[in-house]
Amino acid sequence: MKHFYLFLFLIGGLFTETAVAQHFSFVPPENFVADTASAATWYNKSAGSVIQITETTGSSFAEFKDGFDEKQLTGNNLVIKEKRAADPALIYICSFRTVSADGSQDVEFTRIVYFTGNANAVIMAVATIPALAEPVLLEPLIQSFQKDLIIR
Repeated sequence: MKHFYLFLFLIGGLFTETAVAQHFSFVPPENFVADTASAATWYNKSAGSVIQITETTGSSFAEFKDGFDEKQLTGNNLVIKEKRAADPALIYICSFRTVSADGSQDVEFTRIVYFTGNANAVIMAVATIPALAEPVLLEPLIQSFQKDLIIR
């Protein structure tokens, strides 16, 4: 389960199921609920999926985008399946495999890594879903990042 969470420094708080931080707000897709133990984290237990959002203030997204090295993803055992440019964002659709705790099953996950921001902040949204759920969850999650992750 620890592969399920990308360890991030999270800033912000929860207002019902919407994260409100200094520079962004987010309303998660349907069936994702706020994790009361962790700010800016939502999960969908029935789909075995999680969303986490973090921000870095004092950094320009344009500078981040120009300097981003995909090795930061592949160095963490992610395989980049697709890269999408969606101004002003970078979207990576990646996969990784893990083994069940008892070692009996090899499971593939899909991780969406979405970067966006402005002149003052870089926002990273990460959604991890079982690869089997990709046909149902992939596009709705990407659309939620594009439409419901609001930078202020």
